[in-house]
Amino acid sequence: MKEWEVLEKVKSFLVTHINSNVEAIAGLTIDTISADNILIDYPDTDSMKNNVMFYIVPENEDFTYLTLNSDLASMYATIYILVKRDNQQNLIKKAFSYFSAMYQTIREEPSLGGEVDEATFETMEFYPAVEANKSIVGIETKILIKYAKEF
Repeated sequence: MKEWEVLEKVKSFLVTHINSNVEAIAGLTIDTISADNILIDYPDTDSMKNNVMFYIVPENEDFTYLTLNSDLASMYATIYILVKRDNQQNLIKKAFSYFSAMYQTIREEPSLGGEVDEATFETMEFYPAVEANKSIVGIETKILIKYAKEF
């Protein structure tokens, strides 16, 4: 598998499965996540059309020799979750609701439906304001994706 294919697998897996793990929060509107809410791109708050966006950004890779035809690749990626257009308290609740749903979705099926060897979470950081804008909150999480890199 190639790097861009791995990123597409993460995106399609989240699009297909995340909504079943998003928990309702009393009094709040929780948006349904579709392919329009998840991009393989660096976050751009100026062009953010939806109230909730997931951005998948590849970081780096390590390789371990396996065979003449493939290596074990360990890809590190960052997933940003940005939420906007609500008061600060609600934005925080929504951001953590989406993070929890993503975390649960991948923890329940770390092979992403058999597409990779394993996807695991490394770290998470919360941002109460994004680009000094308190009307947008964000979560940054690092994941590690192990897969067979064929060539």
